[in-house]
Amino acid sequence: MATLPITPLETALATSFSDEALEALRARFLYAVTSDHIVAASVRAAVQMAYETELSAALSKRIALYPGIADELVATRRKFLAIDQDMASFRFLSAPALTAALTLDILPGSYMRFLEGYIQAPDPRYRMCGLAVLLCYAAAFFGDL
Repeated sequence: MATLPITPLETALATSFSDEALEALRARFLYAVTSDHIVAASVRAAVQMAYETELSAALSKRIALYPGIADELVATRRKFLAIDQDMASFRFLSAPALTAALTLDILPGSYMRFLEGYIQAPDPRYRMCGLAVLLCYAAAFFGDL
């Protein structure tokens, strides 16, 4: 993996969040994203996921995706369905994390409702990409990006 250097967003995502609800979601999600659970691979895969749907249009206005990141192979990245199945027992972490993000003013309320729709969507890809986007916004907030 990691032929490209770690980005500031990835560094911030690899660092524990000071908010308990967002940190619980961050830790569990990063564990689920790759089969080897190595942090560098997990954060790279999570960032790639955040930019894979139309949610990336708003995200890229705040945090530009570094060139080449989307195309880099993360060999241990799991499929969306496998990640979703792993996260199914932890769905209860999403609501408090969204509330924390709203309370901390990480995102405006209108965008939070939009993001919440993705996180609750019937499609596993949208659910997991929605969580990745939420965590990238939180990483940018806590990492002062």
